This record gives sequence, C-alpha cells and structure tokens, in this order.
Amino acid sequence: MLLEKIANEESTFFIDASIYDENENAITPTSLTWSLFDTEGNVINSREDVSIANLSSVVEIVLSGDDLALSNSETSAMIKRYLVVQGTYDDSNSDSRSLTEEFIFFIKNLTGI
Repeated sequence: MLLEKIANEESTFFIDASIYDENENAITPTSLTWSLFDTEGNVINSREDVSIANLSSVVEIVLSGDDLALSNSETSAMIKRYLVVQGTYDDSNSDSRSLTEEFIFFIKNLTGI
C-alpha cells in the first residue's frame, strides 16, 4: 500500500495499519510484528520483527529519529522505504491464518540534516 504522507528526515512519522481478514472484515490479530527496509531489502535501524503489544483492528506504528535517518549515499530528494507488517489471526472457523501487508512511504531528504 503506497502511503500519501511523506516523512521528514529524522522526524517522527505515524503509520496506521488497519487489519482485515480474507473477507475484508476488520479483525484483531493474535500476533503482529513490523520490519523496516530500504529498497535493497536492508533492515533499517535494526527494526526487524518488532512486536506490537497493543493489538487491535487498527495499530499505530511510530517511526522516529534513526528510523527516518538517511545514509550519505542516499542523495535523492525523496527516499523510498518499506514497512512490512506480519502476523496471525483466527478466522471465523477459529483456524489460524497468516497476514502480511507492505506499506511504502517516502522520506524527504532535508537540506543540512
């Protein structure tokens, strides 16, 4: 899912992840983690399989500081990042199901940062 919001370099950025079952009904997952990657698949700021404790049908993931920092080689005006949410939920038959969602967003490369 491409997000329309743009994060500012080294700022704070909120991503609201809505969780749906196979029938597009909002559900509360039984487990949920998130990971942050660059376009090469490298993990950013050791943010891999970060557990989400307060589970609900909409979870807020907060990125800030080094999560939104850019390397010296990232010189474009906008830098793409991927936030991947993975977890499990119980379907209407109480069978455990996997879920995965990818959020694509951009970080604005600020002058002087």
